[in-house]
Amino acid sequence: MAKKKTFLHSSPIPFAAIFGGDGIVGPFNLQVIENIILQIARNILSYVGLLAVIMIIIAGIYLIANGGDDGARDKAKKIVLYTVIGLIVILLSSALVNFVIDGIL
Repeated sequence: MAKKKTFLHSSPIPFAAIFGGDGIVGPFNLQVIENIILQIARNILSYVGLLAVIMIIIAGIYLIANGGDDGARDKAKKIVLYTVIGLIVILLSSALVNFVIDGIL
């Protein structure tokens, strides 16, 4: 009967190398992994910031285009509010990622 391979046994990156084993096998070490995670977090933050600016511009255009309609004004306010809340959540998650990376690694 063939032995079933698990993720731990079939991974191309030895887990001892990732989690502080005796030696580093291959090009991966903790510094490389930390840099990759931080770069991904920074890229996501950049794209979300750009998206937030676009959403606020769209809300402003929506407000101007619909004139004095109360429903349109409320909808534009909600777009801005939810965009700001989303930015706060993203900034907090970015801070959490940086805290975890600095604290653990």
